[in-house]
Amino acid sequence: MDRREIAKQEQLGAQRFQLKDLLKTRMLGAELDASKGVGPGFDFLRLALAILIFYGHTSLLTVVATPPTFASDLSAATNAGDLVSMTISALKTRGYVLFVPMFFALSGFLVAGSALRLQHVGQFLGFRVLRILPALLVEVTLSALILGAIFTTLPLRDYFTDPQFFRYFGNIVGHITFHLPGVFTSNPKTDYVNGALWTLPPEFFCYLILSALMILGILGRRQIVLVLFVACAIVIVPASLFYGIGITGTFYSTSAIVSYFVAGVLTFLYREKVPLNFGAAIICGLVALAAVPYPRMAFVLVPFLTYLTVWVGLQSWLALPFMKGRDYSYGIYLYNFPICQAIIATIPGISRGQLIVSGLITSLAFAAFSWHFIEKPFLRFKSLLVSDRFKIGRWTRTARTNAAETDKA
Repeated sequence: MDRREIAKQEQLGAQRFQLKDLLKTRMLGAELDASKGVGPGFDFLRLALAILIFYGHTSLLTVVATPPTFASDLSAATNAGDLVSMTISALKTRGYVLFVPMFFALSGFLVAGSALRLQHVGQFLGFRVLRILPALLVEVTLSALILGAIFTTLPLRDYFTDPQFFRYFGNIVGHITFHLPGVFTSNPKTDYVNGALWTLPPEFFCYLILSALMILGILGRRQIVLVLFVACAIVIVPASLFYGIGITGTFYSTSAIVSYFVAGVLTFLYREKVPLNFGAAIICGLVALAAVPYPRMAFVLVPFLTYLTVWVGLQSWLALPFMKGRDYSYGIYLYNFPICQAIIATIPGISRGQLIVSGLITSLAFAAFSWHFIEKPFLRFKSLLVSDRFKIGRWTRTARTNAAETDKA
């Protein structure tokens, strides 16, 4: 047997091992411990979700007319007796509605681990500020001072003195406004500079919820967190499913995506009791895909999408060695929308395919710049946050005790 044949046999053996390993049921906690607390597939998941959301934005930004609503589409498909076609059509045009909730579930899972490792709420919030604020500040400033100045239809004097110009900087602290004076007024998505920023207030609210659980000393008492979550679900799920309460026509209501974050937190708290099973992940994925045309399923899908998200994040075969130590997902999230709007304004009538290619390349370049020159350097200041000045409150002894008792419950 020559070397090529030996290498081929070894490759086949490795593939068989990976398939066997994929089908094997493992416990989430054990898998997380084996990877030293860092899921091997989380880098892939963050990057993939960011790119998929970008892909969804290209559809939104290149549509001139208002697309049909879920309700009208579903009604037409129902009358035609073709719900299968409706589902396929919804996946093609609006499948990305699943990806923002998955991002929040992922965030809840990862941030819960960070909160339990840290000793004080001041440190936790400080870490969140270092992760979010510097890159956000730069993006908002670049959009207002450079992008807006280039694309505004107003004289620069009027642009820089317009009250809306100054209001745009409120995005840095979560007071969201999408418009700059006279910018992108001829684009299909008129006036919107960065529509992606709408997720910031819900994200900040999620951090406040987690901070409250830390201050109350119950974050590690997972039974209490679970009871509170289930109690809310008992009220919210029927209300949304049967009466449409909390539903906005997509999966993107604040209450819906916050529920995905909390579900991610709970999944981490119960990590040693959650099995990772390939069959269960497939079922969760199929349920999620089938629910895409139905906004009222947003809350029902919480456990399914959360499980699928965490399962993907723990898959070693999805590891991206070249992305180790790099996280471009936040930069893609921040820059893809204004970049696409700028491309559309520069090249009117550009096709969606051309926008996808040019927008993705440019967004990746800006994301790389953001990570290497803004985000990563500021994250080095985390070491300062472990000093006594950030140790707010005396709840931490209880929190650490509760966290230690989590694995015993």
